[in-house]
Amino acid sequence: MLNKLKLWQKLLIFIFFAWLILFIILLIITSLYNRNLRGLISIAGLILYGGAFLIFWRRRAQIIEKLKVKNTLLNFLITGWLAALLIEMLLYFTLSYQHQIGVILDIAYTAPTYLVLIYGWYILLKRYPVSSKEIFFLGGLNGLLIELPQKIFSGQDIIGIIVGSPLHVFIYGSLLLIPATLLGLTTRSSGTLIKKYFFALIIIPLIVLPANVLSIIILAIGQKL
Repeated sequence: MLNKLKLWQKLLIFIFFAWLILFIILLIITSLYNRNLRGLISIAGLILYGGAFLIFWRRRAQIIEKLKVKNTLLNFLITGWLAALLIEMLLYFTLSYQHQIGVILDIAYTAPTYLVLIYGWYILLKRYPVSSKEIFFLGGLNGLLIELPQKIFSGQDIIGIIVGSPLHVFIYGSLLLIPATLLGLTTRSSGTLIKKYFFALIIIPLIVLPANVLSIIILAIGQKL
């Protein structure tokens, strides 16, 4: 896939993954400095998740052939939600600001946003041809933009959000790419449809907005209980 990319696209991908690796290293150093064993274990989990995703991607043809997941909305939601739930639990123990809200509340308040986001992407993938790299990066950016209000409301500073943005892009990109790949919703050629970018970066955030508001309300109520 990388061989077909232009030089500037390869450069951007290199910068993204270099930034992601540096951020993971920063998390490790911070956890070591604070003697946060739970954080180190969770970071190890994130690294294992990344490795598992890489293995999945390299062996996707064999996995698809073996699992033969039917292309249905329910399967897309379940697969995406399981990936989201796994990574959410890993992040819960990694990011210190999330420790203040409790694991059950964390699952409850993120669920509406995750599920509606996954639903929106299913509609997008059924309507437009979208390549795997577009799903990964557009979906990742999409998720980051959608999550901003929740992160700001939960007390995370803007600088922290910016520094950690590659991790969130990777998380959302992978959790959307996994079900899209398993259900055969990716294409080799992305085409030149501007509508899909509009749908991904404008329509989906608008669709998710009510769920995002609901998530914030759930978080606010949960923090008072």
